[in-house]
Parts: sequence; C-alpha cells; structure tokens
Amino acid sequence: MGISLGARSWRPFTALRFGLALAAAVAARPAQAAHARPTERGPDSLSVAEIRALIELHHPNVLAGDPGASAVWIVVDAGYNYRWSTADNHATVTGVLLRARRAEVNEAIARVRSAAERSPVDRREESVARAELDRVVRDLKRYATLADVSHVDAAALPDFLDTDQMAQSLVVWNFRAGELAPTPLKVTAIRLRPAAP
Repeated sequence: MGISLGARSWRPFTALRFGLALAAAVAARPAQAAHARPTERGPDSLSVAEIRALIELHHPNVLAGDPGASAVWIVVDAGYNYRWSTADNHATVTGVLLRARRAEVNEAIARVRSAAERSPVDRREESVARAELDRVVRDLKRYATLADVSHVDAAALPDFLDTDQMAQSLVVWNFRAGELAPTPLKVTAIRLRPAAP
C-alpha cells in the first residue's frame, strides 16, 4: 500500500529510508565552524587578522569589551595600507571619509611645520614633507565640489569634497560576541580609490 501524490506513488518506508540516507550523508561531511570567517584577504576587503591587528593597535578598548564601542570604521588606501579609523557607533560613510581626509591633510601640514622647525638650514626634510602635502592636496582636488578650489586653504579642502566617488569599496562585518571582542562588533572597512599621481 502506497501514498499517492499526483503521478507519484510513495511507499511509507521509502521516505524513511531516504531521510535516513540524507541524514547519514550530512553527518559524514567534515565539520565546519559556524559562520567561519576567511583568513585570507578578499578581493575588496581586509582579512579578519588584519582587522584584529588594526583594532588592537588603534582601539584596544574595543577588544577589551568597551560597551560604548560597538562599531569600528577603518579607512585604508587602494593598497590596503592603514589611513585612519574610529570607534564610533553613530558615524556615517560620508562623515568617516571627511574626517579621515581632514586628518590626512592636517598630518601632512604638521609634518611640513615640524620639518621646517627641526632643520631650518637643511630644507631637504621640509621639501619631502611639502611634496607629500602636495600629493595629498592633488588627490583631494579630484573630488572637489567647487569648480575652482585654488583659493581654498589646504586645511579647509575636505569641506568641499564629493565623498561618493572617493571609496573604491566598502565592506561590513558583523561579529558576534566572542568572535572578535567580548561584545558584538560591527566593523566597516572603506578602501579608497588609488591616489592621484
């Protein structure tokens, strides 16, 4: 006696045998960790090891389980070199990019001033620092929202940027409690487009 399902007929023990065979096949597969994370860098992202190292270096309070820090933003350049980061639960992509680029300009200006103060006679160090500042400014001018930014002070340049074109990729990870930190953690990595030559 079988059960009729449309054109097919199932015998009661056939379904049971099929279920047992399926369960045995699933059990025979090698065990995999739930939500296993890749250890290698993806095509547009950092690896989990790189994320952990950057957070450990720049935001150790997050790995210690700071309850006020449940989100970390990391900005890297096109070659995956660290540029800037923040532990900010309320940040936006635009805000993070503007803050990162503003920090980049301010650091380049500080290097020029520091080099000029350290060696007022030998200007080679200052020349290198000025060349780096010029490179940063040239790169930022590509994203300017004004037709002419020549009159804009370098420190104010990030206020006139179109951030939509600045990022090459954006990858978000949601780590459960215990995976990266004692508390759940959202990590967003923004990879910038290649800098202007």
